[in-house]
Amino acid sequence: MSASPAHAATTPANGLNSDLQRSPQSPHSDRLLTINEVAEWLGVSKAWVYDHATRKKPFLPCVRLGEITRFRRAEIESFIQEHARSNGSA
Repeated sequence: MSASPAHAATTPANGLNSDLQRSPQSPHSDRLLTINEVAEWLGVSKAWVYDHATRKKPFLPCVRLGEITRFRRAEIESFIQEHARSNGSA
């Protein structure tokens, strides 16, 4: 499945799970993402994602369901855009 131009800018070309490459209008776009999926998407370790979702800056927005941590795709995309701008790379 091909990603939309707006979504393609935030999706790596490394064969990431096709569920992460769906357009925002997809029925699966509101599915919460796991730490593993976010780490793969951002190209960082799972430890980095966990650290930034729990206590470090920049804070990575997340949803906590007891001991389970999940992420909303739209919030991760906003995080990417915000930090790309603040670092002068957007």
